[in-house]
Amino acid sequence: MKGEKLWEQFLELDENGKPVSEKSSIAGISRRSFLAALGYTAAGVTLLSCRVPEQKIIPTLKQAPEEKPGIANWYASTCSGCSAGCGTLVKVRDGRPIKVEGNPEHPISKGGLCSVAHSLVFSLYDSERIQKPLAAGKEVAWNDIDVQMTEKLSAVKQTGGKVRFLSQTVISPTSKATIDKFLTGFRDGKHIVYESASTSAVALAHSRTHGAGATPVFHFDRAKVVVGFDADFLGTWISPVQFTKDYSTARDLKKGQKEMSRHIQFESRMSLTGANADKRIKLSSAEEAEALLFLSKTLVEKGNQPNPATVKLTTLETPALSPQMRKNIETTADELLAHKGESLVVSGSNDADIQQIVNVINQSLGNYGKTIDIEISTRTPQSGDQEFVSLLDEMKKGEVAALFVLNANPAYDYFASADFSENLKKVPLKVSFSPTLDETASLADFNCPNHHSLEAWDDAETVRGTYSFNQPTIAPLFATRAYQESLMLWSGDNRSYYEALRANWQGTLFTKQTKQPKFDDFWDKTLQDGVFVADAAAGVASQAGFNAVGLDDAIGRVKSRQISGYSLALYQKISIRDGRYANSPWLQELPDPISKTTWDNYACVSPETAAKLNLSEGQIVSIKKENKAIELPVLIQQGQSDDCIAVALGYGRAKAGKAGNNIGANAFPFVEFVNGTFRYQAANVTIEPTGKTTTLAKTQTAESALGRPLVENITISQYVSGKHDIKHPEFEKLFAAHDYPVHKWGMAIDLSACTGCNACVLSCQAENNSPVVGKAEVAKTRDMQWLRIDRYYKDTPDGVQVDFQPLPCMQCENATCEMVCPVLATAHSSEGLNMQVYNRCVGTRYCANNCAYKVRHFNWFNYAHEDPIANLALNPT
Repeated sequence: MKGEKLWEQFLELDENGKPVSEKSSIAGISRRSFLAALGYTAAGVTLLSCRVPEQKIIPTLKQAPEEKPGIANWYASTCSGCSAGCGTLVKVRDGRPIKVEGNPEHPISKGGLCSVAHSLVFSLYDSERIQKPLAAGKEVAWNDIDVQMTEKLSAVKQTGGKVRFLSQTVISPTSKATIDKFLTGFRDGKHIVYESASTSAVALAHSRTHGAGATPVFHFDRAKVVVGFDADFLGTWISPVQFTKDYSTARDLKKGQKEMSRHIQFESRMSLTGANADKRIKLSSAEEAEALLFLSKTLVEKGNQPNPATVKLTTLETPALSPQMRKNIETTADELLAHKGESLVVSGSNDADIQQIVNVINQSLGNYGKTIDIEISTRTPQSGDQEFVSLLDEMKKGEVAALFVLNANPAYDYFASADFSENLKKVPLKVSFSPTLDETASLADFNCPNHHSLEAWDDAETVRGTYSFNQPTIAPLFATRAYQESLMLWSGDNRSYYEALRANWQGTLFTKQTKQPKFDDFWDKTLQDGVFVADAAAGVASQAGFNAVGLDDAIGRVKSRQISGYSLALYQKISIRDGRYANSPWLQELPDPISKTTWDNYACVSPETAAKLNLSEGQIVSIKKENKAIELPVLIQQGQSDDCIAVALGYGRAKAGKAGNNIGANAFPFVEFVNGTFRYQAANVTIEPTGKTTTLAKTQTAESALGRPLVENITISQYVSGKHDIKHPEFEKLFAAHDYPVHKWGMAIDLSACTGCNACVLSCQAENNSPVVGKAEVAKTRDMQWLRIDRYYKDTPDGVQVDFQPLPCMQCENATCEMVCPVLATAHSSEGLNMQVYNRCVGTRYCANNCAYKVRHFNWFNYAHEDPIANLALNPT
């Protein structure tokens, strides 16, 4: 409401605009070395290595009408950033992909993309990719690789040894069929799926309750009440772009709706999802199981619907929760019961027992078949966490004759990575398809680099029955080869993967539609649209098939846990995720939506915990449990649960590349394997000061908004009635209005829809070639991103709440930057835009000083880059 005091962070700025706690330089390398490695500006670009993908032996004598020099074309494709498989449109100019946008025709992502997707062009032009195949660390020709592989695989077949294919989740049906066909050529071949940031407990719990080990589709757009328990579904959980689109749909009032969904979030750390909740309640990870049990007990008792499956819940003792927490849960139960079949309860825990309790809650509310669809599932898992642990046991015993690794890096992100690396030596044949020499690939006997997704053909089944293409937008920059073609060739199949892909679509998918009678027309139409939805999708489970067998055992295991002391909550940032994008400077410098910190992970603690332990921000602490320890700087985080420490995964890489090496500390060793799944909460940890300090590189450091009404809020009832106290007064004009003879450009940002995810910040950087400046310069408030999203905290009776406010250049009607520029480098256009003529600028920085919104940025140094491959990522427009 108007008059609320908004504030941003704990640090204040001195009279020079620097953080008062700023130490001397925090850079680990010299500015000259850093800029030589990571600077990105519009330097001269050589396009000799850019080629339009070739599919014909004889080139066309006449250029296709859609290919015009200097004019961009767009190609529908699929994002390979994670297993969500969002639809993309790739902008290609002169045979060079330069930008990735969302495909609005894709029924799952609906035109949305995350920051990782917007950074794909940088990973394409990464000069640290493996440029030729390697055998024993030495470059060889593909023919040499094939000859050696044929001999070694023939020996494996003769001995009957175990062959294992280890990968992240594969959502491509054709790729999955190719892998399976390759493995059938061996007596004991098996595909193992490994995800370091696993959500396999969701599928495991549904195998118990519904008999189908699948991850259902959660329809946030159909839910009128959403309750989350440490589930960051707007940030990194399962399919965040899809969930964000659906979540926003249920809260969109622009089309005349008079109500919006209600969101209640219980969580241990301040997540992006919690920051957007209508009501956010601090709940430590140690209390989550008890809170869910109490919620399920309350729902059964208040709903008067006990049955043989849930009668056990009514006999549970009242959990050891605070009176206020019990009251919050009882109120939440009332809201859920008032919206049966129109509610949704989700948990981010990777504990199958907790997920089984969540399933019971949703079943009692009648949500299956309405807000939860188990029949049209998402990425039915090929295997779970237990299978990977079993693989490690096979390696220890020397039973694995050959191991093929695709997009998996357990030598870094497995909690016992040293154990994995040591036992990998016992595998006679180790083959990696990684595009870079990461921690696992560097241990392989053969490195067979896979194409980048922007160079390759593939397909994807995002959810059951929804298919899309991944089509190449440029010929391979290096001597790489599609891993599918390698598997096919080593199996005696000499076709290209493109031919196999077409054959699979013609044989299995063409018959699932009736609109296109000819396959070529069907193929071309799907390539153009980027997505194909089958006429009928096969179900995997029945709504009526709920099974409560094993619920008593799950409750018993949950109740028997002994938790004391500090707990550690491990999470993924929206940028580098589990560390697979650590070598992207764009993503490293993208501010965290909540902490606004770049280039680091840190130990988040609440103000109360910091006061109790006498900790200050930037103080380096040691976090220990048994024989595991890491050192991290403290970040005092509002909204953090007391006695809970939150640390981001994905840092502490040793072989990520120039941008990602030795950034932060690796927290994966604190992951635990319990009852078949990886757990990302560790109990009974200790935290001790080390006596050392550092400065965190933040893009937002001012503490107070000085009581100014920067972000104003109204209730939904005020919005619907139009009775609110937010005014839009007319100000006295000091200057004559501009004349716009044709039209004037404008843009509106819906602050109610903005979740603060920062995807637009990265997209803007990719579009405008904004340079990466590095940690030291960010710490000096010299970041160069042209768009920022400010985060403001406010105190409410329910605790700390968050507002987000995007701030691009505001394109002011009477722009203060235009008035003070002595050389007219910034000027007003006839269409209402604030233009910048860079060749005129002499660097007085008057415009930045005079900008009321502080969105003007200056390059304090020349971030010229001499890497001709990395320069190809620059947008020439």
